[in-house]
Amino acid sequence: MDIAGPGFLNITVDAAAAGALAKVIVEAGKDYGTNTALAGRTVNMEFVSANPTGPLHIGHTRWAALGDAIARVLRASGADVTAEYYINDAGSQMNTFANSVYSRLHGLPVPDGGYPGQYIADLGHEVLTAHPDIRELTEVAALPVIRAAAYEAQMKDIKATLADFGVEFDVFFSEQEPARRRRDRKCRGAPSRARPRVRRRRGGLAADHGLWRRQGPRDDPRQWRANLLCCGRRLLPVQKGPRLHREDLPPGRRPPRLHQPAKGHRGSGG
Repeated sequence: MDIAGPGFLNITVDAAAAGALAKVIVEAGKDYGTNTALAGRTVNMEFVSANPTGPLHIGHTRWAALGDAIARVLRASGADVTAEYYINDAGSQMNTFANSVYSRLHGLPVPDGGYPGQYIADLGHEVLTAHPDIRELTEVAALPVIRAAAYEAQMKDIKATLADFGVEFDVFFSEQEPARRRRDRKCRGAPSRARPRVRRRRGGLAADHGLWRRQGPRDDPRQWRANLLCCGRRLLPVQKGPRLHREDLPPGRRPPRLHQPAKGHRGSGG
């Protein structure tokens, strides 16, 4: 060790010591530096997660490098790491994305707030290749097709870029997936859920799947007709169908009176 001016130290490693360390590294191979400090720990790392409305740029690759490096260090310490890419494929940006591709397909200017760039034209070409008759459809009919096809093509490009960069993800999780699962569960269990939990709401009883509106005289709160919707399918008709009586409610519950007397007129003791 040598003092090299104010605030500086030069440390020289003995050649024999450096050679011994190099020997250890070569012999350990890929296992060098691994340990069990985080053994038994489960870690979910979500990073990059760029919107699927355009290609990855240099800012995204910064987080890809950092996130992947942290995941590798955690794995080397014994942790069970899941690298997750959260796909923001729900919301208004996807509608804007579809409208942008639609405009390019029809030679229209970029819509207000839309996505410019040559990649939108390239996506339009891919959509046209997959759906040659897309220009013959009305805008209402074409937009869902364009949205799905352009989204699939853009995600393919994103995954290819990440692979070229050397970053691998264990999970690509769609933002739409939770809503899709809830919808599927409701559809599978719809008939058995025709008597959901009830809570008071103005003009009727608010149920988990719709609004139970009172039918009949105002002084007969037992009679209700169900207007229950599930996944776009009506379980019971609105205009006709069975009435829901007190026995149709969950055990221990009774339909509240929605027509309450004015204050001061609650009976002889009021």
